[in-house]
Amino acid sequence: MTFRTHFAFLDYERPALLVFADNLAMLGTWAAVSYYLGKLLKYKKRVEDK
Repeated sequence: MTFRTHFAFLDYERPALLVFADNLAMLGTWAAVSYYLGKLLKYKKRVEDK
């Protein structure tokens, strides 16, 4: 990779609080999806073992 283009995950044109809130919302969404997916997989495994 040559790094000819600068990639920044932060949007410097938006206020820092909004960027932080946006990132926190994404984190919360993926945490909830992971949590409930784990619960679903545990439930399916328990049902199959019966």
